[in-house]
Amino acid sequence: MDENSKQENTSNGSTKRKPETSNEPDEIQDIEKEEKPSIRSRLGPKKTDDEQSDDSKDKPRPRKMQKKELETDPVVIAKREKQIEYGKNTNGYENYIRTVPKSERSMDDPRTPPKHGKYSRRAWDGLIKQWRIKLHKYDVEEL
Repeated sequence: MDENSKQENTSNGSTKRKPETSNEPDEIQDIEKEEKPSIRSRLGPKKTDDEQSDDSKDKPRPRKMQKKELETDPVVIAKREKQIEYGKNTNGYENYIRTVPKSERSMDDPRTPPKHGKYSRRAWDGLIKQWRIKLHKYDVEEL
């Protein structure tokens, strides 16, 4: 060790060298820099395609790829069937079926909501409401 410098222990166990004369900042040495692990080393080794496919089973799928859950409660399905029947018993629905063949229907045309899909009450009511609003476009006023 140099006689002009002193070593001082810091709280984290590393040593700090201080020169005896503090007038010369060039000689000041900071705490010995420990090499920090890179992000790659903290994440672990790169996984092979087989290992990645195993992990993907645990992760949630994007909305489009998810399998649709089905409603199993017979009471809920019966209520939904009743709401659909109300919509199908309107003049607008009769006119829609008569005027627009299935092969010519677009995404903007009314579509009967799927009664077996798993929806919250609010979501189901929203689907029915939108369907009924679209059916009103085909209502004919009778004088």
